[in-house]
Amino acid sequence: MELIQGKFIGHERGFGFVKISDDEPDIFIAKSNKKDAMNGDIVEVKIIDENSGNSREGAIVQVVERNTRQEPLKKVGILDLLFQMTIHLEQIFLYQNLILEKQKIIKKL
Repeated sequence: MELIQGKFIGHERGFGFVKISDDEPDIFIAKSNKKDAMNGDIVEVKIIDENSGNSREGAIVQVVERNTRQEPLKKVGILDLLFQMTIHLEQIFLYQNLILEKQKIIKKL
């Protein structure tokens, strides 16, 4: 399985694209295949469908490097802010659920 490295460009609806280079077409990433990648992260992707619409479709295997650079602020409406907060809360709940599942497993042992 060949892994491809690139920059994840997230969309407000949850899906995104991985940009490899200016010469190659971006790889579409469905919301269900983005794992915990966030906009601007460097990720490794495996191709799951070579002929998905206008581009290839992939699944993120892992985040290689987090985007820690602060983006310049832009004017956004209240709905944009609420949406971003929802995304961050969703990620917090995912981590909490992972911790709870690990605790349950440890208790069983």
